Amino acid sequence: MAKPYRIDRRRLILGGTAATLGVAGTARAEDGLRLWIAVPSQLTVKLASLLQPDVQASLKMPVTLVPFGSRPDVPSPIEHIYRLPATSNDLLLTANPLLAAYPVQWKADVDPQRFTPVTKLTRGDSFALIGPAGALGKGLDGIPAIAPGRKVRIATLGIRSAHSLFAEVVARRGGFGAELIPVDSQEAALATIAAGRADATVFATNLFALMASRAPALRPLVTSGAKRSPRYPGTPTLAELTANPKLSFTLALGLFGPPGMSAEAAGRLDAALRKAAGAPATRRAAKSLGYTLDPLGPDGLKIDLNRDRRIVAELGAA
Repeated sequence: MAKPYRIDRRRLILGGTAATLGVAGTARAEDGLRLWIAVPSQLTVKLASLLQPDVQASLKMPVTLVPFGSRPDVPSPIEHIYRLPATSNDLLLTANPLLAAYPVQWKADVDPQRFTPVTKLTRGDSFALIGPAGALGKGLDGIPAIAPGRKVRIATLGIRSAHSLFAEVVARRGGFGAELIPVDSQEAALATIAAGRADATVFATNLFALMASRAPALRPLVTSGAKRSPRYPGTPTLAELTANPKLSFTLALGLFGPPGMSAEAAGRLDAALRKAAGAPATRRAAKSLGYTLDPLGPDGLKIDLNRDRRIVAELGAA
């Protein structure tokens, strides 16, 4: 059974014995470990909450979950982590394309290669542009036809996110205008379409498959993987539609430390997360949220990041 999920935005520290993580320099032991969640999705917060107790036990220190948006004075968790000194116990849980896209989508003076990769936490899932079932099979030409005479309105989890990056890639490759409409959850994205305020949305493909019964008139129109999704074999990939086999990327969650984090500290975190992710009950609960836990260490994360950076570089500035 999945552990109960409840979040108190006033106090997000859930017990444990305080200790420093081992980042170079002196850290405040009483601060414990802060995990900033840069993906504006309640499902991602739930995933972090599943791992939290076992990570606390392994590291013998409290773990604070700080979801995106819960700190109005910190509009960007990525920039916040980047600006911290190397003595910080702050970490960042984010989707790899979000970090790779930072120079394009955020501020050019932040170099994502200075972050310390800790582990690739989840197996990659393709993105899917979700739209009316009637547009299925019409390729990229069918997408602007959803909104003749105006931009296609696409509901995304934030407008500076991995989801919005995929929406922009599809729009540029399809040669149509897109208006991004930020929402705070995938449920809200579906509600926005139902209310007529958006024409399409972006989902992780497997997550949409879990929720598809709630939106029977919607279907994936194009996906971002190198191969077609086994869930939707009739839906073409963006690589197919553009005849560019290298144009593919997937959504995977990764954990990053600030610039200067020691290899020893990153290794301890990787080991704690591997142990937490290996619990059968936790893996089952994560699967119900649409995530397949598959920690692959810093090397797995670097491979994805290098691939995504190439895509972002090719896309160019907005």
